[in-house]
Amino acid sequence: MSRRGGVAVEMALVLPVLLVLLVGTVDWGWFFVQQAGVVVIARDAAHAGVLDSEAPAAAAAARASAALTASGVPATGQVVQVTETSASVGPVLTVAVQVTFEPLLGLVPCPEHLSARTTMRLAGE
Repeated sequence: MSRRGGVAVEMALVLPVLLVLLVGTVDWGWFFVQQAGVVVIARDAAHAGVLDSEAPAAAAAARASAALTASGVPATGQVVQVTETSASVGPVLTVAVQVTFEPLLGLVPCPEHLSARTTMRLAGE
């Protein structure tokens, strides 16, 4: 067997594995970037809600929806839940955001949803 033939066989065996690793790195990197964005949106919405003394839940939901729309998330793929509850520290506001994840290449398995949940104490209570 010549050296050229051996190199071609090695490349044919190794190249698919390397391509899957590269594609997986790109898709999972995109997943983590998008997840960080969803966490920031949930935190920002909760912060906006706790600063609004009249209607904290409505303010938080509006801020989260506006931020998701501004980031390009389609309205059909987003779920925003805002709840006001009582805790040992006083009343708290919880914002939960869930978004459908769309991978860049889609050749490796990735989670279908991005989600974040933030709880903050209501201001002035």
